[in-house]
Amino acid sequence: MGRHRTPVRINDEVVAAVGEIVRAIPRFGATLTHVDWFGDTVVWLAPEPADPFRSLTTGVCRQFPETPPYAGAYTDVVPHLTIGHDAPRHELRRAADAVSASLPIHADIDVVRLIAGSPEPDSWHTLFEFFLGS
Repeated sequence: MGRHRTPVRINDEVVAAVGEIVRAIPRFGATLTHVDWFGDTVVWLAPEPADPFRSLTTGVCRQFPETPPYAGAYTDVVPHLTIGHDAPRHELRRAADAVSASLPIHADIDVVRLIAGSPEPDSWHTLFEFFLGS
């Protein structure tokens, strides 16, 4: 999609495998229900239900065990939407309070995007979109 090059490790076989995994999961609705924290450095929103997100993660991990989420740093990958991280605690708290005022937030989940980028600003972009099953 667009002007960005696809990383060489993301070839036709990878795209086909991810597409198969995503199509095996039916579309679903999810609600972001509450704010939570990972320690004092990451504030996030919890989705309900979490199981479909876990199924997607598990499917990709089984297919590509050499590339675990977060480089394998965590034994349990918690489905979440990050609000903020690695900022002063008072800024994260302010963001958490602002987002909390708008909860719950409902979304229909029907697509998974494969994105790539680097630490540079504005480098992240969508490479492919995969539609969940019907």
